[in-house]
Amino acid sequence: NSSNSNVFEQATICYITHLFICNTPNMALSDKELKEIAYLARINVKENSLKKLKKELEDILNLFEELNLADTNSVEAMSHPLDLSQPTRKDLVTEEDLREELQKNAPSVQSGLFLVPKVIEGED
Repeated sequence: NSSNSNVFEQATICYITHLFICNTPNMALSDKELKEIAYLARINVKENSLKKLKKELEDILNLFEELNLADTNSVEAMSHPLDLSQPTRKDLVTEEDLREELQKNAPSVQSGLFLVPKVIEGED
């Protein structure tokens, strides 16, 4: 099912990111970690497919490890892969300040701010 596959891929990416953030030196996945990934993706992985799935994920991890070895010191960071410029608008005030007029009908105002009743129960 492609829906399960997409969810599994997303959970895998999250888990791979977690492994890299934690600087896991050994990229081999344990069965426990593989089951954790499946749980996070909310998919049922059968015991007989764990070995194949484990191999595929370890290959992905090894690919990331190879990518980490690439020398990127001379590569300039880009916000977009194409040489495009983002047009910006002038920072001009386009609305007049109607604060006082808008707060005339407010039940409670203090220092130019609307005061609202507390709505979270259990907090003082």
